[in-house]
Amino acid sequence: MKKSNIVLILLIGIAGVGLYWYYRIPPSINFKEVEFISLDHKAVPFDSIQGEKVVLHFYARWCGPCLREMKDINAEAKNLSAKGIKIFAISDDGVGEMKMMASQSSSDITFLHVKSLEALGIHSIPTTYLLRNGETILKQNGLLNWDKDIFPAK
Repeated sequence: MKKSNIVLILLIGIAGVGLYWYYRIPPSINFKEVEFISLDHKAVPFDSIQGEKVVLHFYARWCGPCLREMKDINAEAKNLSAKGIKIFAISDDGVGEMKMMASQSSSDITFLHVKSLEALGIHSIPTTYLLRNGETILKQNGLLNWDKDIFPAK
């Protein structure tokens, strides 16, 4: 094999790993610095959404897997809420679209708006973060299995 072919294969491999990291590995986010906005256009500080167990689920209405996962979240929302788990669905969709989604969803899910998912480093959705006492314990890109106990024992 020619030396130039080996170099080309290595470069393609490095580019592939870089693209995978960029699009498929959820970023670490300092949620205290994120500007969350309620559907009635009021700032929502991170301190007000904290709890022992919190789900931050990032989605978009145009995303097929996101809509499929929202059905699963809705099906489990009451059970999760009864366990003291707060659920937040977060998007950079228009507030009107988000209000429509909220009207079709469980009242146990709070919808919040952010200016840009991409500015947060979220390039692939759905993306979900599980927080325990304000600390991220799981971050997952793609669908999560909502019918199991999503919060592992301490």
